[in-house]
This record gives sequence, C-alpha cells and structure tokens, in this order.
Amino acid sequence: MGRRDKHKPPVPATLIKPLPGESYQERHARRLHVNLAGEAELRAWVDTNGMTLDIKNNGHHWIFQRTGFLAEWWPSSAKLVIGKRWNQGIHCHDWKQVQAVLVGRLKDDKELVRLKEIETRALDIYEKAQRLDEELNMDAGNEVAN
Repeated sequence: MGRRDKHKPPVPATLIKPLPGESYQERHARRLHVNLAGEAELRAWVDTNGMTLDIKNNGHHWIFQRTGFLAEWWPSSAKLVIGKRWNQGIHCHDWKQVQAVLVGRLKDDKELVRLKEIETRALDIYEKAQRLDEELNMDAGNEVAN
C-alpha cells in the first residue's frame, strides 16, 4: 500500500488540463482565467463554511481565512499553502482542488474542536468527582468524631 504524496491534492484537476503545444505562460494565464470564472461558486461555499475569501493582485493571490485558520493560493503557479508552511505547499491547479483540500482541513479542524470539547467535559467531571470525594471524606470524618 503506497503512501500519498502530501504535496498532491486529494482529487485530480478537472477544470484545467494541459493542452498539446501550450506554453507554460499560456497555461498559467488560462489557469488564472478559468479560476476567476469560478470565483462566485467558490465564494458561496466559503461563506457557508464560515470563512472569508480575499482575492488580491488581480486574482493572482487568494486568501482563505477563518478564526485560527489561514490558507493562501496562487492559481497561476498552482501553489496552495496552509498556515504559512511555505515548504509544504500543495499543488492545486483549479479551485475545485483547493476546495477539496479545504474540506479535509475543515473536517480535521471540526474534529479537533470536538476532541477539545470532550477533554473539557472530562476534566469537569473529574473535578466534580474530586470535590464529591473530598465531601464524602469530610462527612465520614465527622461521623467518626460523633
């Protein structure tokens, strides 16, 4: 069973495929144009997931943010960076690939929040049990004294 390369997106590019004889400059320009055309659909998804999308530099830099989460994407170079980890960039040609990566990250984020909630509840229960144990010990000590 092989390991998946962390720098590859979880889904193949569907919107942008290399064309025979196309130069990299033409491909990068086409990549930018196709992704800007899908902005409205991606922005609607971003909004429903509690994030913001800020597009800078005429579409060359896309910034996805949510409390405690940052992802930056450069469509023309197909580089997606999560949390400013520049050396761990993910190669994403189109916005659908970026969306797939973000879905995975948000799922992980929600799971982490759920685990923190469980940990907090467990700590509360433990502290209540400790207080109850102390009260019972105090009550037992008072009965022995009488």
